[in-house]
Amino acid sequence: MIQLLIRNRIRKHRDRESEIREEDIACASTILFSVFARYGDSVIAFRVIKEFCEQNPGKRYLLLTTHQSLPYARSILGDMAECYSVNKRRNPLRLLYLASALTTMDIDVAFNPWSHGEDSEFFLTFARKFRSYRSFAKYTQEYNLYYRARNYMRLPEKRINLSPSVYGNAQKILLVPFSTDMRKTLDRTDLARLIEQTVAHFHDSEITIGLFRDELRSAEGLPGKRFFFGKSLCKSEEFLRLLKASDLLISVDSGPLHLADALGVRAIGIFGPTAPETIMHKDSTIVPLRIKQLEGVFCYVKSCTNPQCVHDLFKDNFLAHPAFVNFDTLPVLEERTCRIRSTTSSELIC
Repeated sequence: MIQLLIRNRIRKHRDRESEIREEDIACASTILFSVFARYGDSVIAFRVIKEFCEQNPGKRYLLLTTHQSLPYARSILGDMAECYSVNKRRNPLRLLYLASALTTMDIDVAFNPWSHGEDSEFFLTFARKFRSYRSFAKYTQEYNLYYRARNYMRLPEKRINLSPSVYGNAQKILLVPFSTDMRKTLDRTDLARLIEQTVAHFHDSEITIGLFRDELRSAEGLPGKRFFFGKSLCKSEEFLRLLKASDLLISVDSGPLHLADALGVRAIGIFGPTAPETIMHKDSTIVPLRIKQLEGVFCYVKSCTNPQCVHDLFKDNFLAHPAFVNFDTLPVLEERTCRIRSTTSSELIC
């Protein structure tokens, strides 16, 4: 029933969708953001929204997002925007309440950066004018994630101001070795080596491993405390406290890496197939690590089941592989052949 209501309203108000011009933004008094995206994409959106608010002061900003993402939005945006959350499945009445409230707020312009679904587009229709991200974003993999959102929201080109943090000392270290993309995830051998090499470099450090419960077997028997992620407001608040209390985050390319960078927490990024210049913000403080052979390449070989580019980082000291990040040139998109491991069969192996 709720989904039918959502689809009917989107269809009824589709005529309000058109290109949003700079003069539309300048003349707007109230601007709405609707962010219903994956973990990392949501954090990217919140950081770009913060830039947008700073670039266009003196307006009323509204943000609608999921319960899980709400703590991250509030932590990144502070008091720049009025932040609300909704879960149509668990609390459809709240969705209807918010929809009713939005009709009285006189919203001029609306955006839904990095959101592709009907839930986010439903809230856009309460503005006089909107342009959905799904109808705008036609980028291929090698384009920077922040660039896509910034371009969508008509922000000016960002100057490069990389300032990677130094390793220094770290007593409380948070490891996030897993991703929803298995090509980025560390297997048990790589994780064991990561822990061993981390302890050897950062003496007397306290290590916590962040993971979902179904990933527990990969870390079974390895040293370190455990933090279990969960899709709820409470678990997001708990992770925020853990992250802010940490001296250092070491993470694969995933949402926590973006979050640490947005909050100013020292971070080391482990990059396998994905090129850092497509992932990082142009004023990032992340220290990116990647093997030299993949410099300037975004590996998008989907059949990869055994990422040698990740394994090779931990054959020796993983900290000895700083990556060169070049924002001035698009990386080469490799979709067919692994640059690290060759094969004589027709099957692609990475």
